[in-house]
Amino acid sequence: MTTASSLLTPREHETNLNDLSIHNTVQSSGPVLLFVTPRWGISRSIYATTQQPLEEHFTVIYLSPRGCDDSERPASASLMLSRPVGCNGHSDGGVLALAYAMYYPSRLGRLVPLCTNLLGHLRKDISSRTKFRALFEAANPQDGDALTEFMLTAFHLYFYKPEPYVPKLKDVWTGKPSLWAHRARYESEGEDGWVMEKELGKVEAKTLVLTGKQDACCGPELPWLAAREEYFDVLVKFLKE
Repeated sequence: MTTASSLLTPREHETNLNDLSIHNTVQSSGPVLLFVTPRWGISRSIYATTQQPLEEHFTVIYLSPRGCDDSERPASASLMLSRPVGCNGHSDGGVLALAYAMYYPSRLGRLVPLCTNLLGHLRKDISSRTKFRALFEAANPQDGDALTEFMLTAFHLYFYKPEPYVPKLKDVWTGKPSLWAHRARYESEGEDGWVMEKELGKVEAKTLVLTGKQDACCGPELPWLAAREEYFDVLVKFLKE
């Protein structure tokens, strides 16, 4: 019989949600912290291999959304339009965390949108996105390996000083991204039309927003690499309050 405690045993886990097999990695012990992987297909390994300071204080659950890693895809990509569920997350994973906070406000005590966008918000400066799209169209990846190769090139856009951080990504990114999830995420977002900014007032959780202007996208985009000591110091203190 599956119990709540067994679901928090440090190892790889599989859970059935809405008839889909969803996978996650549980590491360490302590209060539970959900770390949500972005929907666009990046593997959870890039997080599960780099967040050790959090694991000194929390049971960290690294969740792979639908179509990412071993988590099953929905029957139709159109089902990606349904509002996602999440908790705390980085980049696009923060979108999931915000969505969870808006629709289940009583279930969150702390919320950390880390270098996160808002669906429906149009940036004034889209130069980095324009460069990213041009690189993606030129590379035209056709499988997970090609997507990995492309992203390791594109990650140079994410840092003001790419060295030595991009080479570090090659060491910690051990999983294979999902090209299917990458395509489905952007296609579904374009059709959704959800303007999250209008619903931010629904968030009741005590919230820490980590972002900045140092890097091309939002900075530092991968702060546990670019500003490791400061990042974990601020994050752990907030989560333990």
